[in-house]
Amino acid sequence: MLRASGFSVQDRPPSVRHTHATDVNGRITEPFDKRCNPASAREDTRRPAQIDWGKPCVIIGLAPRHERTMNKASCAILFVDISGSTQMYEKLGDEVAKKAIDKCLAQISDIVVTQNGSVIKSIGDELMCRFDNADAAIKAAEACQIEVGALTFTGLARISIRAGVHFGQVIEDENDIFGDAVNVAARMTGISRAGQILTTEDTVNALSADLGVDVRQIDLAQVKGKADKIPVYEVLWEKHDRVTRISNDLLARTQESEMNLTLTHGIASLEMSNQQKTAKIGRSEDCDFIVDTALASRVHAIIELRRGKFIITDQGTNGTYVGTNSGQEIYLRREEFILHGKGKISLGKPFRECGEAELIYFECH
Repeated sequence: MLRASGFSVQDRPPSVRHTHATDVNGRITEPFDKRCNPASAREDTRRPAQIDWGKPCVIIGLAPRHERTMNKASCAILFVDISGSTQMYEKLGDEVAKKAIDKCLAQISDIVVTQNGSVIKSIGDELMCRFDNADAAIKAAEACQIEVGALTFTGLARISIRAGVHFGQVIEDENDIFGDAVNVAARMTGISRAGQILTTEDTVNALSADLGVDVRQIDLAQVKGKADKIPVYEVLWEKHDRVTRISNDLLARTQESEMNLTLTHGIASLEMSNQQKTAKIGRSEDCDFIVDTALASRVHAIIELRRGKFIITDQGTNGTYVGTNSGQEIYLRREEFILHGKGKISLGKPFRECGEAELIYFECH
């Protein structure tokens, strides 16, 4: 017997309402179920959270869909990522590693709430959080480093996290946030090391003068969608930290230095410079440099110009091989390598197994 919220359609009370099905815009289309009298469904005024969703039920009707509202707001975005989680799964096994990671994420969530923030979403072993002001986001990031670092787990010395913070304008869409500010915060996390908190000049400028947080400019970083590199600051949450400060003159010289890289594969070639700082390599048509060899992934590797150096990062299933003029062969597996002088690249195969048509040649100049 079909039941609506636990009531049999045969147990309907004398007083009922006429129910119709509606489309997504709330327009009535037809009686919900032509096989039975719509008046046989009993109205349930309980909140959805009180309904036992485990029981079979008859859906009485669809509420009109409300218009989605998107608002702009200035806020601080914090990304916190658990460092080395892949190695944890390999070392401890899936069950033990997941329990450890879940414990860390729960601890981070509690800290965020304590600092009047909110967890927007979980992305694998990473949390994206929102705060009304930069002070709260930095305080939360510092507390996360301290408290997660103090957790103990069997078989692990400690778990480290990476954190990135940016203050800027976002688009709020229901329970999510979007926009350039989110991308910048994610980039800060992406370039941070274990145990590090990186942030931006906009965040530093938004901090209260009496907060008492020490920050140092340590780098310039390229962010997707921005023409110029942006200053990167490290939050010195460990007071004994001895991070070397990079002078503004050195950062400026690094940014302005002109570097070029030529890639050659068969008759195809690509020139990289300050005008094209990033190139995706692989067999996908969306790649900047298409190499359709047997073991190449759709996007197999990425080459980026960072601080005057061309850096190749492997993203392929079978790894990437880099050969130097000195005869050295380097195998990359989700790792990166600085390209120097002249050399060759193989996607997925050792050089001894490659034909000439499978090789990519590079030259830095």
